Amino acid sequence: MKIRRILCLALVGIMLLGVLTSCFRSEKKYDYNLLDYVTLPEYKNTVVKFHLDELQAGIDQKLMEYATEYVVKKGDDIYIDLNVYGVTEFEENGVIKYNKGDKIEEISKSNFLLEDVGSGSISSIIENNIIGSNIGDIISKNYLDDIRLSDFYAEEYRDARLYIDVKIMNRVAVLGDIVTVAYKGYRLDANGEIAKNDKGEDDIFDQNDAAAFFLGSHLAIDDFENALVGMLAGSENKKLFDATFPDDYMEDEFKGKTVKFEVEIKDFYVAPIYDDAFIKKYFYAEHGYQTVAEFEEALINQYAVAYIWNIIDKDVKISEYPSNEYNALMNDIKSFEDAFEENYGITYDKYLQQEYGMTREQFVKSNMKTEMIYYTVSQVEGIYPSEAELTKGREYLINYYKNFYMQNSSMNAETALATATSYVDDLGETYVYDDVMFELVEDHFLKSCTIEKVDRTYESISQVIARGEAPQDK
Repeated sequence: MKIRRILCLALVGIMLLGVLTSCFRSEKKYDYNLLDYVTLPEYKNTVVKFHLDELQAGIDQKLMEYATEYVVKKGDDIYIDLNVYGVTEFEENGVIKYNKGDKIEEISKSNFLLEDVGSGSISSIIENNIIGSNIGDIISKNYLDDIRLSDFYAEEYRDARLYIDVKIMNRVAVLGDIVTVAYKGYRLDANGEIAKNDKGEDDIFDQNDAAAFFLGSHLAIDDFENALVGMLAGSENKKLFDATFPDDYMEDEFKGKTVKFEVEIKDFYVAPIYDDAFIKKYFYAEHGYQTVAEFEEALINQYAVAYIWNIIDKDVKISEYPSNEYNALMNDIKSFEDAFEENYGITYDKYLQQEYGMTREQFVKSNMKTEMIYYTVSQVEGIYPSEAELTKGREYLINYYKNFYMQNSSMNAETALATATSYVDDLGETYVYDDVMFELVEDHFLKSCTIEKVDRTYESISQVIARGEAPQDK
């Protein structure tokens, strides 16, 4: 879980890795009695009710994260532009060669729906050449003696030599697809029309230019997901529809309310198969998970730790923030804020306001609050990392940053390892200590609670796919 590291690394996502080294390097350890500053609420013996819907949502989020670009497969329905040309012959150095001839308008098709790719409704040979292509690809080929055209063509062109361009134009969204969409959500007035705000503009409550949705996973409200099924990609195929939020929606403002969405599908992606091979490929190197069972147990445990953390974070009492640590962190920010603005064209204070809704003072106190809680639990419970645990923790961090560099740059494994090792050394012993100690405290949180599992209330499309069934048959 590593809540503290998540708070700091949220910044790394937008910045060059290393700019915030000073955020972690502070050589402080709260080696005095923090109970003089911190009063912890009661958190032990908490019963954590874990809805297995949460587990499925976590699985589907990971499947979205590792989705791959859509390619045409056998049985798909796609829209194509089909341009058919005659073939002219010429002789060059005694060899017969072929050129693209005139376009044959009567058998060329624009935005034609090719159903059940591979079934041979146009030509098995042509359709097999389409399989494996992406939307937007053009497959061009001279089809000579090997082509056998179906009744799609006029009689006179059967068994002809033809030059054919097939452009993959579009596809209808189906259950099981992962789509990225641009959308705007509008509040409605009493007449069911788009409401206006104080400036007389459409009252937009939410918008996103690249949101991802797993159709049939219930990660979005049902009305939204269902409206996307059957849509074509592209700005010319935007859809305007009403959607009603469920009565138990998390935000009170929208519980049971109907709104209007304007949506455009931009891209299609395909989720990987959720099995042990998927877990081992993506989660073994960093986390050590090799099976679906291990991965799911980890997701449940992370939820329980976060649940306990939220109890503590909500009700903890902090009498004051120690001035030495507070001033050190404020000075750390001052040391890189000029470089930050130069690199990113935005002041650090404006960035904090946009990303977190905080001033720098609030941000520093928020991070200090997290550290103080963990150190207080460590002191009260006697949780201190051993040398062996610190060594293992350092190795974990090096591997973590090695993978980061390899995934986000062109570094090979050897260079990434050397860079990661240097970076962890630069972070310092205090950061390694904190990282390991925080993990041990979270293990303590987990042991302090009881997890009760509550049955699922829905079946995700990913479960249907995992059983080998077609999502469309659900």
